[in-house]
Amino acid sequence: MANFLAQTGYESNGFSAKSGENGCYTSSNIEGWNIWFRKTWYESPFGNSYDASLNPAQKGKKKLKWTAITCDSTDKNCVAVPLEFICGESALKGDVLTQKLFSYVYQCEGGNGNSASGDGYKYRGHGAIQLTWRKTYEAFDKWLKANHKDKYKNVVANPNLLDDDKELYVLSAMWFWDTNDLNDLADNGRSDDITKKINKGKEGTKERLEYTNLLK
Repeated sequence: MANFLAQTGYESNGFSAKSGENGCYTSSNIEGWNIWFRKTWYESPFGNSYDASLNPAQKGKKKLKWTAITCDSTDKNCVAVPLEFICGESALKGDVLTQKLFSYVYQCEGGNGNSASGDGYKYRGHGAIQLTWRKTYEAFDKWLKANHKDKYKNVVANPNLLDDDKELYVLSAMWFWDTNDLNDLADNGRSDDITKKINKGKEGTKERLEYTNLLK
């Protein structure tokens, strides 16, 4: 229980995230951008209609060509984040900016279509554990329909339901936890492995462990 609450609490920003994953990354948010600079292709199946500005789809290989928020003119190997994606510098605001960013960075993997499809935005993180990717929503939808008919709502058609419906908000996290056998990892004190299952980039490993120990 300590591990579950620590992980979901971290993912949902203290259970306050009720509108889906936020895509406002300012130019001063170095830690946030580093997540995208390190991002690799890892959620198969991969689509083949991805934007030409991405690196070729190959599992484990760097997905985005971006290397820095801004580049020094003397660094020929530097690839800066386009201003249209940077919160506060882009002409786009709020949800429109979030839609643009996530449609781009999450495209063509995990069952998502290309950036034009908008799947990356639609199937960004929702719920207490921030379910991501179309294939994940399809799996949760199938399980929900088979096991909780009284609570069933079509989450593939509308992933926002995971934020709007309090039961689905938590149930989606419980489903992900059980599906990935995270109780076994928790019982064996393998907090870092739990983090990797939830976030392959192991973002916030230190904070998640601190929360777990505090809850224990």
